[in-house]
Amino acid sequence: APADPTQRSPEPCVEFLFSSAEAAAESAEDRRRREARWIAKRITSLLEDPVPRVRDEDTKELRPIRRGDVAILFRALSNVHLYE
Repeated sequence: APADPTQRSPEPCVEFLFSSAEAAAESAEDRRRREARWIAKRITSLLEDPVPRVRDEDTKELRPIRRGDVAILFRALSNVHLYE
């Protein structure tokens, strides 16, 4: 159960980013590299965005996203080095 069930940040509060299979001739590693770049660009845009999105633990007020606020969930740990 959430500590606070009220949605306070702008929606969406969770994003699912899926890579398309636009280049069938690409190798799996090339697709993962492209996906990693895409994810990095999205994270960078969120870090540069001044919109308050994260609830600060101390003040309980919304604040802009900082490093450490973002999580990337992987189905498996293979090729994680490409995303690092």
